[in-house]
Amino acid sequence: MEIKQAAWPDILRIYREKMPQHFPANELKPEAFMRRMYEDGCYEGFLCREPEGEAGYAFFFCLPGEPAVLLDFLALEEAFRGRKIGSRFLDELRAGAYAGRDILLEIDDPDKAPDEEKRTLWLRRQEFYRRLGAVDTGLRSCIWEAPYRILCLPAVKGQRPGREETREKLSRFYREMYGEEVYQRDIVIE
Repeated sequence: MEIKQAAWPDILRIYREKMPQHFPANELKPEAFMRRMYEDGCYEGFLCREPEGEAGYAFFFCLPGEPAVLLDFLALEEAFRGRKIGSRFLDELRAGAYAGRDILLEIDDPDKAPDEEKRTLWLRRQEFYRRLGAVDTGLRSCIWEAPYRILCLPAVKGQRPGREETREKLSRFYREMYGEEVYQRDIVIE
């Protein structure tokens, strides 16, 4: 496995070509938001490559001095799924680029799934992160009507982050990512 930090052209290519296949439209941020975050030094992307080709990508939002990052997007190409590549990819990032930092995760909330098929898929995704050590923070968010459950991959395995501290971090992340107007109008943290 080779992991490479993505420059803006890579992020833009993935945003335009890959992300619409991997994520529903209401979960994708406008391109201008992503470019602004990248140019502000708050958005980082990583590409995962296997001998057979580009396997996947991960995008993170981070603030200078913040002891946590937010995993914004993680996806693998269909041909690379089921081979533990996603687990190794995320473990490598946790041990390298984000060593010593909590990683907050927004996962589709299975309790809000529109049907049993989606619920099953969303539960599988939740289990993927739990196998890696993620803990449920007890927080839920809703952004542009997309409901999320907030998990955390703690920097110290087994450590459970405080609910209110996590709420404050998430609020700071969302305010910076989306701007105050969108935060007030379109985002709920419970």
